[in-house]
Amino acid sequence: VFGSPLHHFRQLWPQDYTKHCDVMEGYEKEMKKLAAKLMWLILGSLGIGKEDVQWAGPKGDFADAFPVSQLNYYPACPDPDKA
Repeated sequence: VFGSPLHHFRQLWPQDYTKHCDVMEGYEKEMKKLAAKLMWLILGSLGIGKEDVQWAGPKGDFADAFPVSQLNYYPACPDPDKA
């Protein structure tokens, strides 16, 4: 899922896509915050500051970062005793 999940989920679940979009957009928002914190911790440990990283954006918040989510679906095993 690249960017907003709305387009992709509308294709997957045309009848009931909005509940999935709301959940994924909330998840992506929180993951973006976490990714930014982790990135600054890593960069800081390397001695790299906000002034050294132009691609982080003017506020250093990675606002232009493009979210990507990978979702996997594994159907239930038809014979779990053999798995």
